[in-house]
Amino acid sequence: MSQICVKNLPKYVAEDRLREHFSRKGEITDAKLMRTKEGKSRQFAFIGFWTEREAEEALKFFNN
Repeated sequence: MSQICVKNLPKYVAEDRLREHFSRKGEITDAKLMRTKEGKSRQFAFIGFWTEREAEEALKFFNN
């Protein structure tokens, strides 16, 4: 498994939307949106892919 860090997310984005979006480039094992103690989005997340190759492809695709 390999993870990528996604920064500068909109405040309103949800984990299920992240899964849906990033699954275009591989099988998602987990998606963790980081939040404050109050539950507000910190506007970054960790997305886990099944393989390192899928994570690398996602980085190339979404960093354009």
